Amino acid sequence: MHDLVQVGNEFAKNGGRLLLLSYDLQLPNATADVVIPKITAFLERRGFHGDCLVLQPTAIAKVEDLLALEGGIPSTIALDARGKVIARHSDAGERADFEALVAALRGKK
Repeated sequence: MHDLVQVGNEFAKNGGRLLLLSYDLQLPNATADVVIPKITAFLERRGFHGDCLVLQPTAIAKVEDLLALEGGIPSTIALDARGKVIARHSDAGERADFEALVAALRGKK
């Protein structure tokens, strides 16, 4: 997560945007009142300055289908401004993996 946050914050300084998706509401007895503050604190401790979309459990399958998340999470997907998938990395990644996604987006511009 550290590498993703670092690359995402650098990307944001250059006009990009990193959007995280959370599946935490699918956990047993999870409610937005409990989950959202925990996610916010977690991301703040890691220095993340972007947005996190907390998905309702009923939306997870739709999002996975839309983004073709064959293996579920963790996945990192680079989308252009129109929402077209430019590149993707499945599984946990390292700085070089995330930099490659940013490079793919820059090549698309």
